[in-house]
Amino acid sequence: MSQNDTDGRRRYNKDLFDLLLYPLYRRIGAVLPPSLTPNAITLLGTLLGLLGSLSVVLIDAHWALLLPPPFYILYHLCDTLDGYHARHTEQSSLFGDSWTTPWTDWWCSASIWR
Repeated sequence: MSQNDTDGRRRYNKDLFDLLLYPLYRRIGAVLPPSLTPNAITLLGTLLGLLGSLSVVLIDAHWALLLPPPFYILYHLCDTLDGYHARHTEQSSLFGDSWTTPWTDWWCSASIWR
């Protein structure tokens, strides 16, 4: 998101999250093959998010509570990388933007609050 300063130069608002994680997304995005579809990245992220939720439900041990956070972090990484990869390989689609991303985000968020 950009805004114009009083002298006409563009100023970008970047928070700490963007400053720390965007270089990571760029590095990972650079090694993703162009033949990999963004919807496949979204599906992988969704499966990782649901696996994090299922790990708590299916494993009856206290240490199982340590499993969901890494899975959710990987889910959010995939959720960001799918859009990054789609824009950089020019594979953006209405399907990915209007159906895949909102539904998978909803399912993973709902699984967290089960």
